[in-house]
Amino acid sequence: MRTVWHQPAASKAYDEACEKWERADEVWNAMEWAIAHDPKLGKALSDSGHVRTLMIQGARSIGWPTLTVIYTNDNDDELTVQEATFEEAGTYKPGFA
Repeated sequence: MRTVWHQPAASKAYDEACEKWERADEVWNAMEWAIAHDPKLGKALSDSGHVRTLMIQGARSIGWPTLTVIYTNDNDDELTVQEATFEEAGTYKPGFA
């Protein structure tokens, strides 16, 4: 398993989410566990795959907000969450009919 670090902007988003949603920490922990076990889980944002994004869809029924992160695969043992955005579950609108 890899170590997951956080940039200050991601930590700030997490702290603010924890004030707004009681179970935001569970979504955050799920994201960390997932990328630590599979660093290529998210969608590549760069040709090299070094920069990736991952969305964990929330669920209003259990109080989970939706979490989207941008993270970097720094080396074989470390990842860094660069940015994080939390939003109310169910507010995402796909761009198709």
